[in-house]
Amino acid sequence: MNILFISHDSSRTGAPLALLSLLKSVKAKMPDVTFSVFCKADGPLVNEFKQLCPVILPTGKPWVLPTLFTPSNLRERLSIRLLLQHIKRQHFDLIYANSASSLSCAVILKERLHIPVLLHFHESSINSCYIEIHKRWIRQCDHFIAVSPLSRDGLVELGAEPSKINIVYPTSDFIIKLLAAPQTSDMQTEKDSAKTIIGFVGPLIERKGADLLAVVMRRLSTLHPDCDYEIRSVGNYLDMERKRVEFDIQRLDVKDRIRFLAPMEDPVPAYKEMDMLLVLSREESFSLIVPEFGLLGKPVVLFNGSCGVQHFLKHEENALIASYLDIDGIVEAIYQLSKDANERHRLGENLRKTITEHYSQYDTNSQIINLLKEIKPSSSIS
Repeated sequence: MNILFISHDSSRTGAPLALLSLLKSVKAKMPDVTFSVFCKADGPLVNEFKQLCPVILPTGKPWVLPTLFTPSNLRERLSIRLLLQHIKRQHFDLIYANSASSLSCAVILKERLHIPVLLHFHESSINSCYIEIHKRWIRQCDHFIAVSPLSRDGLVELGAEPSKINIVYPTSDFIIKLLAAPQTSDMQTEKDSAKTIIGFVGPLIERKGADLLAVVMRRLSTLHPDCDYEIRSVGNYLDMERKRVEFDIQRLDVKDRIRFLAPMEDPVPAYKEMDMLLVLSREESFSLIVPEFGLLGKPVVLFNGSCGVQHFLKHEENALIASYLDIDGIVEAIYQLSKDANERHRLGENLRKTITEHYSQYDTNSQIINLLKEIKPSSSIS
């Protein structure tokens, strides 16, 4: 089998990192399978993809395309024709769209290559507000992988046949490394500050609840002026979104309570210095950062029903879960953990055990590889 994987992005974020981890496993465990990666956008992961397989990058030479498959002049139409000829010569048997953002490209290629499409759906219902997803595109897919029951429900709402959907909880290279590392208690972790350090990880966008961050900080400072805390923001690579957050925290006079960390290849050392993870997402299909923090023995604070990873979480057992958009509930959870190191340790250790048990029993990449083995190369579209 020869597979064309499509990655909508090449940044060090959830879906691209999950794809990189999968490709490493495919290369090691499926020696008869060849594959290439089609990157719709350049980024720091492109070179790592190139170490594993050929990479098609339409935004670089010899194809300079501002928007793929929507040409505006003769030169672009010729570039697209060359691109399609190049792809056809590879004789792919399957198109693997690694996210809904790569689906439109996958469907266009399916119409030209006449081969099946597998959509790995990392999204949830609210993503329909941010990503263009047409039900016609969903109906064009032959196989689906959803990253959680929440994600599966979103697919069904978009018209996917439930019988074609497999749920496989995602993983990352960081999860794999943390599982292999000796486990140490967070109580023994050396920190560079006596403050309560709260991690906020991910791009500073509305869907991730970044617009609520300054409100939470102001409310925490108002209700509990004795709480000596600092937010550490990791993954804030979108300059305009960060400026919006900075504007709010300055207006609310809490700018001394947050530190923006520069993007890093390995954020785990930074995570180890944090006492807890704050997740303000309105709706997130999974949230890989939760098991990553969990494997470090760090508790999580989040909104009820907002993340697919809640499948693993129980309130006051291994996490603190506030009602949806209950800012005071989030603030009180943070304050409780900031004042009670033993409770922080108990919740963190319980979460570590829960996550370790799941990922030790179910290997995400092996589950996907088994699904790929069930797809026969001969099952091309006529």
